[in-house]
Amino acid sequence: MKSIILLVGLVLSISSFAQSFKSFTDAYGLPSNNVLCASSDQEGTMWFGTQSGIAIYDGSTWEVMTTTTHPGLANNNVSSILVTKEGNVWAAGDFGASFYNGTAWTTYKTVDGLGSSRVTNISEMKNGDIWFSDFNGATHYDGAVFIAYKAADGLPFGGTEDVLEADNGDIILATGLGGVAVFNGTDFEMVTEEDGLVSDNTTALLKDKDGNIWVG
Repeated sequence: MKSIILLVGLVLSISSFAQSFKSFTDAYGLPSNNVLCASSDQEGTMWFGTQSGIAIYDGSTWEVMTTTTHPGLANNNVSSILVTKEGNVWAAGDFGASFYNGTAWTTYKTVDGLGSSRVTNISEMKNGDIWFSDFNGATHYDGAVFIAYKAADGLPFGGTEDVLEADNGDIILATGLGGVAVFNGTDFEMVTEEDGLVSDNTTALLKDKDGNIWVG
């Protein structure tokens, strides 16, 4: 596996060229000014999760999805959203994970196999599999079956915040309290402050072009 690079925080300063910003609010069509997450499809259409539903922006017009207009959506408070490589959409929050196939939403909860209905993040792997970070650990979905991993399986108490795939296929998980977990498909190996982490409270992961894993 490539190196794991540890960060306390990251600040990007841009001073070499001017930036132009355009702001959108509920006056333009957003269901709420409290935007919690964003994702985009291959055509550039933007999907925003807000505290009052989902907003879709195609570059000229806005569409809003709520539990009223789309009853299969778990809840209007959407704190994590992901457009998959196939163009399907996952949206989640504190009431399960909802899947949109382009026509209708379907919601999945613990009764369906999620480790927790309180989902903190959604990540897609190279083969299209989905990993849900949640309050009890992490849940792997291969398109047919949910497999939940919790403390009894080797994850630390406190759930997970982010998941990504290393170049060698290992699954890297940022845990809220226990450091970084490395999953080889069978066992979890923990990387903690004793191994050089600045803090065991890890919330964000990023893989750079060289395959190094950055941890925040």
